[in-house]
Amino acid sequence: DERGWSLTTRRPLGANERVCDYAGVVERREKARGTYVLTFVEHARRSPLALRTTIDAEERGGVARFANHSCDPNLDVVALRDRID
Repeated sequence: DERGWSLTTRRPLGANERVCDYAGVVERREKARGTYVLTFVEHARRSPLALRTTIDAEERGGVARFANHSCDPNLDVVALRDRID
């Protein structure tokens, strides 16, 4: 099988268990040029507006950048906003 790298865990994961954070540089979508780019759209309740966020993990990403290339994905992306003071 020539599919390449994969991620594995040391123990079985439970349903809805947090696996890892997708880290990288938040970029404008048209500026992101890396191989490991994640773009997601968040829709607000009772609003027609949507927030589009693009993260380029090419140079400063973590292990999660390898998880989005699965031929048979079994993880979901959940957007969590942290406040940085």
